[in-house]
Amino acid sequence: VARWTEARAKERLREVGLRITDPRVSVLRLLSGSGRPLSHTEVVERLGTGPWDQATLYRNLRKLLEAGLVRVTSHV
Repeated sequence: VARWTEARAKERLREVGLRITDPRVSVLRLLSGSGRPLSHTEVVERLGTGPWDQATLYRNLRKLLEAGLVRVTSHV
């Protein structure tokens, strides 16, 4: 699975009308290249060293979900 470039992530955010922010771009890039679904905890572990906290990452995951850019999967 090819990881999105920063430019591609920004383009997709623009297409769905979301504001382009560093956390959103980072989450999209991480998920696009992961090859498998990641939990919120995994996203935080991988991106938590940025200038944002886990609540910010959660809010951005919710926004990306509402915009149709990410999906929720369940193992249940």
